[in-house]
Formats: sequence, C-alpha cells, structure tokens
Amino acid sequence: MDKCIVKPIESIMLIDPQTREVVASGRPSVVTKTPFIEVAHADRKIKILAIGLPKQAQDDDFLGFLAESKGNEPLAIESFCAQHGKNSYGEAIILDSDLNAEQVEDLEESRRSKSDGVPADSQPTAEELKAIEDAKVQAAKDAKVALAAKEAQDKIDAEAAKEKAQKEADDKAAQEKADKEAADKKAADEQKVKDALEAAKQKQGK
Repeated sequence: MDKCIVKPIESIMLIDPQTREVVASGRPSVVTKTPFIEVAHADRKIKILAIGLPKQAQDDDFLGFLAESKGNEPLAIESFCAQHGKNSYGEAIILDSDLNAEQVEDLEESRRSKSDGVPADSQPTAEELKAIEDAKVQAAKDAKVALAAKEAQDKIDAEAAKEKAQKEADDKAAQEKADKEAADKKAADEQKVKDALEAAKQKQGK
C-alpha cells in the first residue's frame, strides 16, 4: 500500500491498529493509506493532503522538512513530495483542497491507469479486503456506541436542566414569600407604632 500525508481536522491523535502508525495532533503526518485511514477520512476525522507516496516515505523524515520550513506545512509537503514522492505509478499528488473519499479514489485510479502496467500488489488482497470490511463494521459499531452515549448524555443534560429550572423557580418563590412576609411584618410594625402614638395623643388630651 502507498503512503499519504494526512492531518486531523480537530485536535486529536489517531493510532492505526493495523500499522501502529500515529496520526499526530495539530500537524501533517506520513502514514500508510490503510482501511483505517480511509474510514477516518470518510468520517471527516482527517484531511488527506497528498497521496501516492512510496512505502519508503517516513514520518520522521517529513518532520525534518517541517522543521526546515519553519512550520510552513504546504512548503514542507511540496518539498517532501518532490524528493520522496515517486513510486510505481509516478509522482505523488499534492491535493489542493480537501477532497472527499470518492474524489481521492478517482485520482488514485487515474494514476494507476496511466502506468505502463498495474503492479501485482496494487489490487487488494483477500486479507486487505477483510480488513476494509472489518474497519467498516467497527466504524459502524463505534458510531452506534457514540450515538447511544450522546443520547444518554442528552437525557442527563435535559434532566439536569429541568432540575436546575425547578430549583430556580423554587428559590424565586421562596424569596418572593420571604420578601412578602418581611413587607407585611414591616407594615404591621409601622401600624403598631402609629396606633401607639395615636393612643398616647388621646391620653394626653384627656
């Protein structure tokens, strides 16, 4: 399988269970284009920035180009592909935009058709096909688990919001009752003072 350059769409790190290669967080990485990478791309977890790199291309080497370019990722990718980007089908292709999985496959198919002959290892083996199906099944399971977790969290959040709203309403009612009782007591005290003054005046007038 050829290698490619990918970058996470969000600040996450991925580890390919088949190759143990790491998709580093926050920067492009050189990895083998396995079914795991294809599924991650289809699920919009990563962007594919270049395809068609030979098996000998290494992420450690790419880090040197990234450092030399002082973090300029497009320049590092262009330089790396220019030096390490030749394989059985020709030169690597740097993707100008974030293509979807079908568009990337069309580009790779076009490269294969332009070669003098299709190499024997270009066709997926039974093991690779099984790995693709297993990856799809696992992705579906992960999506189902994620959905169930989200629904459970949404339910918890809804119950918490309901409890918070009820507590706020109870606190407001209690405060209004306390304010009313305080106002009634104040009015009653003021009336007692008035009554006492009036009684004193009447007593003095007799």
